[in-house]
Amino acid sequence: MTPPRRDPGLPVLVAAAGVAAALAPAWLLGRVPIRSDALAYFWPLRARLAEALSRGELPLYDALNDAGTPLLLNPQTGALYPPHLLYALLPLGWAYAWIHAGHLALLGAGTLRLLQRLGYGRTDAAFGALTVALGGTALSVSAMQDKLLALAWAPWAMAGLLAAVDGGASRHRRVAGGLGAVASLALAILGGGLDVVVMTMLVGVPLAALAGGQTGGSPGAVARRGVLASACVVAGGAVAAIQWLPFLDWIGTSDWSTGADPAELLTRSLRVHHLAGLVSPNAGYLPASDTLRFPWRPDEVVLFYQPGGYLGGAGLWLAMLGAGVGLRRAGPARIALIGTAICLILSLGPAIPPVGWAEVNLPLLSMIRYPHKWAMPAALLAAVLVAEGARALRGGRGGPRLGGGLVAAALLASGSFAVAAAIGPAGDPGGAVSWRQLLVGAAAAMGAGAFALWLLWRASRQTGMASRVVLPGLAVAVLAADLALFNLPLAPVEDPAEAWAPPGAAQVLADEPGPTRIFTFSYTAYGVFPEAEPGTSLTAVLRESLFPGIPAAHGFAMPLGWLVMHPVSLAESYAALGPLPLAERLRRLRLAGVTHLLVHRQDHLEALRTSPALDEVATVDGPACRVSILRIRNALPDVRWTPRDDPGAQGGPVTVALDHNGRFEGRVHGAEAGRLVFVRPWDPRWVASVDGQAVATERVNGHQLSIPLEPGHHTVTLAYEVPTLIHGAAMSLVAALGSLMLAAVMLRRGKTAT
Repeated sequence: MTPPRRDPGLPVLVAAAGVAAALAPAWLLGRVPIRSDALAYFWPLRARLAEALSRGELPLYDALNDAGTPLLLNPQTGALYPPHLLYALLPLGWAYAWIHAGHLALLGAGTLRLLQRLGYGRTDAAFGALTVALGGTALSVSAMQDKLLALAWAPWAMAGLLAAVDGGASRHRRVAGGLGAVASLALAILGGGLDVVVMTMLVGVPLAALAGGQTGGSPGAVARRGVLASACVVAGGAVAAIQWLPFLDWIGTSDWSTGADPAELLTRSLRVHHLAGLVSPNAGYLPASDTLRFPWRPDEVVLFYQPGGYLGGAGLWLAMLGAGVGLRRAGPARIALIGTAICLILSLGPAIPPVGWAEVNLPLLSMIRYPHKWAMPAALLAAVLVAEGARALRGGRGGPRLGGGLVAAALLASGSFAVAAAIGPAGDPGGAVSWRQLLVGAAAAMGAGAFALWLLWRASRQTGMASRVVLPGLAVAVLAADLALFNLPLAPVEDPAEAWAPPGAAQVLADEPGPTRIFTFSYTAYGVFPEAEPGTSLTAVLRESLFPGIPAAHGFAMPLGWLVMHPVSLAESYAALGPLPLAERLRRLRLAGVTHLLVHRQDHLEALRTSPALDEVATVDGPACRVSILRIRNALPDVRWTPRDDPGAQGGPVTVALDHNGRFEGRVHGAEAGRLVFVRPWDPRWVASVDGQAVATERVNGHQLSIPLEPGHHTVTLAYEVPTLIHGAAMSLVAALGSLMLAAVMLRRGKTAT
């Protein structure tokens, strides 16, 4: 377990320089991620967050997001995450870019710290940290910003847990480790990736119990370490109660509470043949279409959320060597090997009946929803195997002898791939990467890995300090270049000004007066994607068609049923519109506040042109597909007065003085008893008053918010109040103060004992 002597810091500096260079377009030029969720979902959320923070407010409620949604209660908004204060200080694009790059760097630094806590030297830890910071898993999920933010703090929390349970460490170090774990967990939760926190802590607590400390491996010692680590996790969760307690209260009113559907879960899980893709150099990833295709399954399209897992050629060989060490003797490598295997089983879970049942029904596992997200904790555990392999190759028992064979095997693999690519047919990729392309990439990856392994092997046989310092540093540089070459396409970045220039369809809608609520008719009503030329960029299709969240960034509202129940009762989804007659479909859409339809298929357009309720606005030929825009005649306003017994009526006008961030004030006159009906979902947190007197809100038209009114002139106010936010803040304050007081007591006892 003792790291090799003369372990210099140069490889760590080289690894840090490699990460900084790979992420330079983000932190140096302000380039932002452009993959689907980054563009379509998180950018609108960050835009709303930046607007609110710039005004000195918290984003409470947004009427232009999913037909109305409470932003503060959604953890993915990250309204309470301290680093997001950058959005109030910098232009949106620069803040987005720096946070993206900064958290990838934070992830690498945390993994380095975790590996050092497990007893690995700086050189060995540098190899493992690189495979995480620039690894395929982190880069492929970095477009989902909440996942990246939570994952970046996970290794810091795990390292803190290891320090807290280390019986051989000083009391000061144990207390500092415990506080670090609590703080890191709280920040991970505030970052929004609650599922990532659950997964990594289900790995981190057993790792701390089994590998932490020097107090022996007896069952009693393991149990005590496990209890202490669990207590730190609970304390971290309590400190972040201000975020998850209101979310827990709200989740029952959203589709987040529906759990995982077994059939859908199966489509989201890894397949056995995907595992080959996890260790291949991502040659099957096509940035233009944002999909992953394997030559052995050319007809299968793996969506972008499938993590790539490429560890670099050297990383793969070192991980295999580390796994071999774990099989032979107990230690961190064996724990990591078992943990990695469990994570992969959970990724494949839905295909294994008992595991699939657990992932659908057990409370913690069922919130994961996308089983392949288990690749994230697996990547942290794989870094342990990489560090173990580097330590064995650099001077462990049998390392020099094994090193020569390992280098020879890597060279043989590289040569075999190169020969197969040279003599084999190119093949017809059918829109996917060809076998020849994959083999060329594999040959390059294995060749780079062989060179890095040779440098490490030679370093283990040198006696000069310069060789022992320089050669490992060069090996780390080769690994960094290998990872950057093959993995960075998984997280493409672009100039925000170019990425967010409104496409043709958006520009047409921007000329429409007032807010625009859009319904993507061809997508959700019929369950099909637009017809486009083969090879058309999916990202371009999303931009051109304004689906699903880009219009919110331009001030348009998309009435989707993603975060909140839609205000029309449509039997769970817009798909229920399909069997209805055209007139009834349009009536329901109008009632829901939809003002425009986006139509991609010409047969749909011809059918809709026959309706007298629609006006054709324009047809825009974009780079991805043709989009026709139809306007619904006499669209209903965001708020209207209706007769008491007819909440679906056209209604009368309302004078609106304020409608912003969960606050409304208006004046209305009705000759008879009526109600105000809003185009936003009813929620029990809406608090209304009429002429200063509290009035209970009511649900109408399926899920719409309304306020009953008596005849006459009235001043109406409406506020979105979250009492559990105060409760969560109180719990967070008590937990934070309690943790600090407990730490102070432990330190004082330590001084007294001394």
